[in-house]
Amino acid sequence: MRSRFYATFFCGLAGDVSHSWPSYAYDEPIYEGLLEHWRNPDSEWLVPWLLAACDRHTHQAAREISNTFYDFSSPALARTPIEILTLLRLREFVGLSNPIINHPLMDAPFDILPEEQVGFVSDELMNGTFARARLDWPSIDQVLSIGSMMR
Repeated sequence: MRSRFYATFFCGLAGDVSHSWPSYAYDEPIYEGLLEHWRNPDSEWLVPWLLAACDRHTHQAAREISNTFYDFSSPALARTPIEILTLLRLREFVGLSNPIINHPLMDAPFDILPEEQVGFVSDELMNGTFARARLDWPSIDQVLSIGSMMR
């Protein structure tokens, strides 16, 4: 479920909304509501949806046993509201404000988004690696370009 949630965000940003997902990918009403309304300019309108997503996250943060599976079974994912932080970062990315979410899951350090990271800066080792890769695969730059990923 989480995979479609993230993919739908990024496909939407790229203008690609043509994907046909399997029916089971639509089985989480909270995520469906967030996907439908995440661009709402009224950030306070999203608060009930985000609180519900926080509750869902805490209920899906458990160690998997036998044939019971949880979305956030690893310790790192259990405490990190990655799906909510992703939504907030994307709202920021498109110029929308974010609401304050009063939920224990969103306590520090998740009460604010981390600073944006600086872009990738290549070093001598990386330049050498790509130079060697270009010898074996001359089209690597086109295949790995952002433009090719958005086709």
